[in-house]
Amino acid sequence: RREDLRQAYDLVLLFDILEHIPDVPGFLAAALDHLKPGGWLLFNVPALPSLFSVYDEAAGHLRRYRKGELKGVLASMA
Repeated sequence: RREDLRQAYDLVLLFDILEHIPDVPGFLAAALDHLKPGGWLLFNVPALPSLFSVYDEAAGHLRRYRKGELKGVLASMA
């Protein structure tokens, strides 16, 4: 977190990031701290844990997601 960037952005884009982060709630809390009130957080993640493969391991992915898991992470932050 950077105090000089607190609530500085209208939009935070996280493309292919969350699957690499061990502490997703902590990371998202920091990202949201940089977002203006009413701003947008857009992200994508690899889906379907059943498709986790050696590619994911080589790419440094810690996980793949189901929609409900993402909802749970976001709901826990509210």
